[in-house]
Formats: sequence, C-alpha cells, structure tokens
Amino acid sequence: MRSSLAGWCVRSPAAMILACAMTGSLSAQDYTSEVIGRLHALPGIPATYYNHVATTGEAIGDGYGTATGSIPHAMYMAPGASAPVDLHPAGYFDSYGLGGESGQQVGYGWSNADRLYRALLWHGSAASVVILHPPAYLFSRASATDGIQQVGSAIPASGGGQAVVWEGTAESVIALHPVGYRESSATGVGDGQQVGVAFLESAPTLSRAMVWSGTAESAVDLHAAPFIQTFAFDAGGGKQVGQAKMGSSTSFAVMWSGTPESMVNLNPAGATHSIAYATNGEVQVGDCSLGGAAAWRGSAESFINLHALLPVGGSWSGSRATSIDDDGVIYGRAYGTHAGVTGWYAVKWIPEAACVAKYNGDDDVDILDFLDFMDDFSVCEGEPAPCGSFGESDINGDTLVDILDFLDFLDSFGTGC
Repeated sequence: MRSSLAGWCVRSPAAMILACAMTGSLSAQDYTSEVIGRLHALPGIPATYYNHVATTGEAIGDGYGTATGSIPHAMYMAPGASAPVDLHPAGYFDSYGLGGESGQQVGYGWSNADRLYRALLWHGSAASVVILHPPAYLFSRASATDGIQQVGSAIPASGGGQAVVWEGTAESVIALHPVGYRESSATGVGDGQQVGVAFLESAPTLSRAMVWSGTAESAVDLHAAPFIQTFAFDAGGGKQVGQAKMGSSTSFAVMWSGTPESMVNLNPAGATHSIAYATNGEVQVGDCSLGGAAAWRGSAESFINLHALLPVGGSWSGSRATSIDDDGVIYGRAYGTHAGVTGWYAVKWIPEAACVAKYNGDDDVDILDFLDFMDDFSVCEGEPAPCGSFGESDINGDTLVDILDFLDFLDSFGTGC
C-alpha cells in the first residue's frame, strides 16, 4: 500500500518538495503505428477473413467463394505481399487457418480419405502441409503456434475433447488433459507454457482457464470467483491472458501470473467488454469496447486505446491487436480506408522509447510516479533486480537497486516525457 502523504513529509520533506516542484501533468503518446499491408483476397474468394496477425506481420485465416465452390480454404498472407496463398491441401474437403507465428501456420481440415477432421501445420504453402493428427484419436485441430510448439485439441474414441501439444509432427504429441475434468482444449502457447480451457464433470458447459507447462500433471486451474467462466488465450513472460465472464453478455480482459489468486481484471472504467489475446509478460493486448485495439500494462488503469493511434490520414472503423513481440511491438488488424482503398489491413504499433518517469505505467508523469518509486526504492535498496511493486526500481539495469537508480530516476522525473 502506498504510504500516506503525511508519512512521506515526516520521512523526507525535501523529497516531497522536490517532487511537487518537478512534476506537472505530462503525457506522451506511447506508440506510433504503421500499415504493414492490405489483407487481400484471391480472385473468386472474396469472403476471406484473417483471424490472426503474427509478430512477423503474417496473417492467417480462411476464405470461400466461387473459386472454392463456396467451401472454406485456409489462407495465408505474407507481410507486405500483394496476394495471399491458398493453403488448402490436396485430399481435403475444407480447411481453416486459426493461428500462426514465425513462418508456421496451423488449423484443421476435413480429410476426404478418413472422413474426419485433422489438425494441420503449414510452412507457407499448401504443399508444405504436415498432418499433426495423432493416430489414437478420431478428430483433431491445431489452434495456435509460437513457431516451436503447436497446441490444440483431439477427441479420442471415448469422446470428449482433450488438450494436446505438438512439436512439428504427429508423433511428438503430448496429451495435456488434466485428471478430474470432462474436456479440455489448448488455445495458446508461449515461453514453454500452454493455455486453454477445461470443463468439470459437475459443470460441463462452464469453461475454466487452464495453464500447462508441457505435461498433464503440470495443469493449473486459473479459474476464480466471482466469474462464471474464464478463458486463457496466450502465455508469455510468466503471464497468461484471456477473458472472464460474469454472464452471457458481460466479459472482461484478464491476466494471471500462474495462479487463480493472481488474476487481475483489466477491463477499464466505462468499458462494457474487453478481451486480451496476447502478452509478452509486460504488456497485454487485445480489444475493448472503448475503441477497438487495446493494450494494458498489468492493470485496468493502464489501458491504452491503440485504435486511436492508428495511422493518421486513414479512416478507421474497427481494429484488434492479436500479438506482441519481445520488444513490445504490437501487431493486429484494422478495417478502414487507407490511401483511398477500403478494406482490412495488417498493422503494427511501435512503442516509443521507454520513459522512466512513467514509473507506475499510467499515461501521466505526476506525483504518484514519484511516490510509487520512493515506496519501491525504500524496500528494494540493496536488493537484486527485479524488485518493485509498482514498477522496476532497477532503473539503470545493472541488476542491483542502489543510489545510482535513485539519481537516474530523479533525472528522468525532472525532464518528464
């Protein structure tokens, strides 16, 4: 808890005078944005929709039209390409692209030979398809990849979907389904963790967010009251993100740190709904009813309206952030008119240089940043990094919190952002 103002005056009146003299209400735009390219459709396949834009700028989805006999085909759009690639493999009735990363695309399709749905992995072309379907199961689908592992679900002969993870081949499959649950499915993967949902026998229609670390035995149920349902969509940097529902019409973006008790409600004040699709451990991204594409830095108060930061000169009516890389660059899609052409575009938001004075992560540099740093410094001085409840008190990055960090923070705070 932040110390009282009176406590700080007793402890260090000079510091309080310095803080009041140095701060105003300074704010700065956190991101600039760029259009990566238009998300095109192939001739004869006008109904093409891209589900995901990866941190490499590539997009994955599916489309249909007269060229496909109105049957969905998985589609892949390389960054900046003038046309997508039809990933639909030979011998399949239909196919769907659900996720992608680092040159991999995943989804599923109906095998004409087996007359069952099969999990599929591609590397940029229809000919590159790898059938991930595990032999001991009836149906399977791949939902996401981080470029190393692929995750999804498979249904055994006994019924009930089970979360699974692969590493590029059908033979590499590992069942993640936790004991005591009716069904499960993995929907995201990152930094060695897999996330998704599971259903209890006693509540077969109410999903509970789950996180795994490569085995069924590692499963952790992230669900927490007062929410009725929870969903986890991605993991990164020791964090997990997703959505929690109070009812059928109310949903909130949420974040966990590996336990149900750690759940943070990210839904900002005034928003009717929000959702978090991805995280790198520091920033969470998704969308929100307050605009569209959104980002957070670990709290509802840190909400950033990315939609409002889309490239100037365009007219944008919708957007969603779908991924974020280790450097904090955010990727997603937006619908609008850009350079006189209306359609869907792959876009990215690039963070401006970090401003140390924004210590607590909100949009303003003010007295609260100073007090929060002082609170953390008083606890962390002499301690190794990372350390701090409101921010990272190792300002100069030398892995030890000391007087040099204090002086560097004062310099930044005096300059502002």
